[in-house]
Amino acid sequence: MMRCMRAHLCLSVLRMRRDTRRVELERDQAYSDTLRAITSSQQRNSLRAWK
Repeated sequence: MMRCMRAHLCLSVLRMRRDTRRVELERDQAYSDTLRAITSSQQRNSLRAWK
């Protein structure tokens, strides 16, 4: 019985870890997208300033 509970806890912890890793990946993706948007807008502004 205890071993069963421990295995279930292990599985739930692993699932939680996998979910947090996916959330972190999505957050990193959104962060890089935001950075890319910021840098592209800055490049456009600097190009406009050069003209």
